[in-house]
Amino acid sequence: MPKIKLDHSRLDTAAYIIRMKEISTALQAAPVFGALGPKFGPFDALIADLETKNSTYNATVQLGRQQLAERDTARVLVEDAARALAMASERETTVESELQSGGWHLRGTPSVVGPMPAPQNLSATGGDQEGEVDLTWDPVDGRDTYIGEQAAAASGP
Repeated sequence: MPKIKLDHSRLDTAAYIIRMKEISTALQAAPVFGALGPKFGPFDALIADLETKNSTYNATVQLGRQQLAERDTARVLVEDAARALAMASERETTVESELQSGGWHLRGTPSVVGPMPAPQNLSATGGDQEGEVDLTWDPVDGRDTYIGEQAAAASGP
């Protein structure tokens, strides 16, 4: 006896709605399913409700993306203004307590750490493009920047 394969999980909601509408139309057009007539109205209403809710959801997602972009833009504007205000505050005074009285957190005093060890476990592999090399190594504690140099030969320059 044949069994119906629903395979709903592989469809996104929009495609699922289209598929269910196709099934409803086909069922209603096929005389063999005439006895199912009373089920078509409620089934079509459920599809319509899902379609409405999916449209509302999609509009909400789009609005959320727009609001997120607007929020991020506003954040950048505040960050830029704060940076400018911090520089202006530093021009007004270099006294630590006065800067702190303006609500600013101050950076710690930099300290000399001395020579740093070379990175360990350096490896080089061919990059994605011709002439490109990808380098990897174990990070060195306390180091924020690495400078890489290249030479045409091991002896330099």
